[in-house]
Amino acid sequence: MPARRDVQLVGRRPHRADTGWLPRPTGHHGTVKGGLRIDEPSGERWDLALNLIESGEDFVMLGDGLQVRRHVGWPDADGRIHVGVLDDGDHPSERSEAQRRVDQAREQVTQLALADERLRSVLDRHGVVWEYAADDGSATWLIAAISESGSLIWPDL
Repeated sequence: MPARRDVQLVGRRPHRADTGWLPRPTGHHGTVKGGLRIDEPSGERWDLALNLIESGEDFVMLGDGLQVRRHVGWPDADGRIHVGVLDDGDHPSERSEAQRRVDQAREQVTQLALADERLRSVLDRHGVVWEYAADDGSATWLIAAISESGSLIWPDL
């Protein structure tokens, strides 16, 4: 079936050309349906989460909307820890709201790293890439990159 003029097909997810969606997957799919969800950074589940992040075997969801995974084992893998701040709405949030979410997520990860030497060590050893992404339960895709200083870098459309 040919795509409508105002809709582009990217993978299995259509998107409107005027919404600001960047047609590039973050490299892992099924985020909501897989991985390990952590609400408390302590105990056996936290130890498992740290092992998964270190090995890159699977992603970890820290609460709702923060996905952490080390990219290893596939051709474009960079070995770094990718932290995805997820916007799961139908369209990306307003830019100011998106920046607020990014700022909160960066503060959350900073506090976790200050409280847990193991997490801090993993992040320091492998480096961190921050991304603002969307997830619909079957795929995750990049909306905007996040600079080292925490500013969103929106794609030119």
